[in-house]
Amino acid sequence: MNHSTSPLSWRLLAPLMVLALVLAGCAADDSDDSDDVDDVEVQTEDATQSDPAADDVASTPDAEAATEDVASEDPSTAETEATEDAESEQSIAAFESVREAATYVTDESAPALAAGLGQAAGFDGVDSEGAALQEDLAATLQGHVYLAAITLEQLLKDRPDAFAAAAESLAENTERLAGLVGSVAPDQQEAFQSLWENHIDFFVAYTEGAKAGDQAAKDDALAGLNQYRQDAGAFFAEITGGAIAAEDVTASLEQHVNTVIATIDGFAAGDTGAFDQLKGAADHVVDNSARALAGAIATAAGIDGVDTDGAALLTDISTTLQEHVYLASIALEQLVVGDQAAFEAAAATLDANSQQLADLVAAVAPDQRDAFLSLWRNHIGFFVDYTNGLLAGDEAATQGALDNLAQYRQDAGAFFADITDGALSQDAVAGGLEGHVDTVITAIDDVGSALA
Repeated sequence: MNHSTSPLSWRLLAPLMVLALVLAGCAADDSDDSDDVDDVEVQTEDATQSDPAADDVASTPDAEAATEDVASEDPSTAETEATEDAESEQSIAAFESVREAATYVTDESAPALAAGLGQAAGFDGVDSEGAALQEDLAATLQGHVYLAAITLEQLLKDRPDAFAAAAESLAENTERLAGLVGSVAPDQQEAFQSLWENHIDFFVAYTEGAKAGDQAAKDDALAGLNQYRQDAGAFFAEITGGAIAAEDVTASLEQHVNTVIATIDGFAAGDTGAFDQLKGAADHVVDNSARALAGAIATAAGIDGVDTDGAALLTDISTTLQEHVYLASIALEQLVVGDQAAFEAAAATLDANSQQLADLVAAVAPDQRDAFLSLWRNHIGFFVDYTNGLLAGDEAATQGALDNLAQYRQDAGAFFADITDGALSQDAVAGGLEGHVDTVITAIDDVGSALA
């Protein structure tokens, strides 16, 4: 993938190219002889006189109305619409890229890394059906929290195109979650999706109320969310045949609602502590909701392997890596829009995630935790360097960051090959990290184009 020319560079060059074309056209017009202009005028007059029907056509009411419409059309309207369409496309591309980067680490990086670390640690069940179920539920629920927060942040910041694009990514996450429910209860998939979409709508309504300072609207949304908790509790108790109690689901969802609402309030107030609140909301659905639901669904469906060390390792690695992508994209977004305080707060939350990942590595190689943490932090710094270079239009800086990321892939490959005694090969790790680096760089490019 070639990243030597940034989208921001093209955005700066495009107006100059257009200006050059306009000036060239003006120069060509100035070089024409005046006799040529006279010839055109004479030819136009002759053509009109040679067709007696032309006057009749031109004088019809429809033709006159059409002429008036064309004459009254503001040329800037079409240009504005074209600009808005382009901005909308950029926003859609940005959020699709972020979600693709997150999906890459859950679908590609996590299974390979968990398999190698699990083998080195002697864990069983990493590749079991139960492990896959728990990981998929956890990653999808965690993705819901982050995508919802990103979507609602765009609403609070008056970015309609970005809001619509982020909402589309959130809707895709909802469809994936509904598909998981449908794999166990096919006839209830649509009912679940409708229920889940309604609770998202209540979060949107609450955010609109918070933005407008409308307490009544916020109270109505909270009432809707409270009813949703009851309905969802009854739903999951039914589809699992009582393997999970309605009141347990309701209690878990109360915490989900409370943590997301606290995050919305924080963002609405401009509180940089909202990034930590967001991580807490995501941690809750992974550590509580997903594991409880996975156990109940597995019991109802007769799926084995949920309660194994391997299943826990796969879920932990997948969700920690996915969270890394979302928190990195959120932090870099603050850098793109020039909010240094928010960037530093988001970066601190991202570092808490890095330490969680280091703890997972330490479960296999306790004496290598700090070495891994240093390596991982460095690669985050290279993404920051790339973003700063992109914003400055400094191609040497962006290329330098890419070169450092390429070296990081080799260093990380050697690290994991060493701590797993070859269960993970250097080439396999480096190859997998190439996809991670490429998808994150693409997301940075696209977010930079949409928001800068």
